[in-house]
Amino acid sequence: MLTNTAFLICSLAFLSPAQLLGGTPRSGNDNGPKVDAFVRMLSTTDDTAWPEQAKELLALGEDVVPLLLVALCDERPLVNIRARKLLQELPATAKHHLREHYSSLRAFIRDLVAELIFKTYPHTVQGHLDALQDEIPAVRWCAARALAKAGPTTLRDVLRVMLEMPPDTTEAALRCLRHQNGTEGYLSELKRIGTTDEDAVVREMATLLADSYSDDSYDQFLSLLKHANPALRAFAASKLGTHAVLAPEGTIVPHLLHALGDNSLAVRRSAVRSLGVLGQAGVWKPDVIQALADVVRHDVDAQVAACEALERYGEAAAPAIPALILALKSEREQNRSAAAAVLGSIGEKASAAAPALGIALHDESPEVACFASLALYQMLT
Repeated sequence: MLTNTAFLICSLAFLSPAQLLGGTPRSGNDNGPKVDAFVRMLSTTDDTAWPEQAKELLALGEDVVPLLLVALCDERPLVNIRARKLLQELPATAKHHLREHYSSLRAFIRDLVAELIFKTYPHTVQGHLDALQDEIPAVRWCAARALAKAGPTTLRDVLRVMLEMPPDTTEAALRCLRHQNGTEGYLSELKRIGTTDEDAVVREMATLLADSYSDDSYDQFLSLLKHANPALRAFAASKLGTHAVLAPEGTIVPHLLHALGDNSLAVRRSAVRSLGVLGQAGVWKPDVIQALADVVRHDVDAQVAACEALERYGEAAAPAIPALILALKSEREQNRSAAAAVLGSIGEKASAAAPALGIALHDESPEVACFASLALYQMLT
């Protein structure tokens, strides 16, 4: 059976932000006693009593779903079978509610945990720079936001981070720069650094970044994509996503696809995320989906980013299913979770992955098991 941690993850995934922050339940009824009896009811061997008990559980609507998802991971076959049947019989309103809020609530939980971890760092510029090296991407994002809020005076420090820190940290620093985009003080500070800083490389970076923000066209970013400095190439790749949606066919996407083979991890990840923007905008290109599938298959360090990009394509990401099934066997927990999440977003078309997800239900990581159960549920609905 699953651990309490897995139960907590599944339960949190279906709570509203108000509930997570101590608000009232969605339903006006007090279902506490019924929920407490859930496991006992689901595992009953009294076949004559089960039909009535099943009706009681279904009457709980969306409130019973987290428990049913955990039950999918139970080692007892009877509990598995009954949980699956109940999920299929849930009212349409409960299914619609879950589909509507699934992604936003998952992001809410991720950000909430990241904020708590970030607060363990000193609340200083140096503390924020240290947090940019945290192993959790969402914590690095918190650090980038904090530096952005500190204003243009932190730009020199951020530029230094871009030059000296590992690729993941560079990504967070780039996000910080994007947060500061568009402010008059930000551009003025970039121009000042570009003319007065004692470090020639920092001066060049500042000047190029200032020029790129001053120019609304994508030509500047295409030029930066060829720059010798990987931090600037990653920055350019990250900016080209929104341009790719509106630009004429064949002007930007080929450059982003080429960037998937860059020797810098930061560049590859930035290119992957920009290609994901196309999916979110409903621009579904078979060659892009195939390229993202190839990243999942061959680039373990960019695998999570590629999964997150494919998730934006929904069922259109179906050609990536074979690569995602392989990713479910990754040695990295985060990669396995990301692959399961994409398979869930594909939905019924990903039914070929059901056996692999069934194995993932018993993953040693509660998070992976949870996402596998969520994916199987999404296939059912």
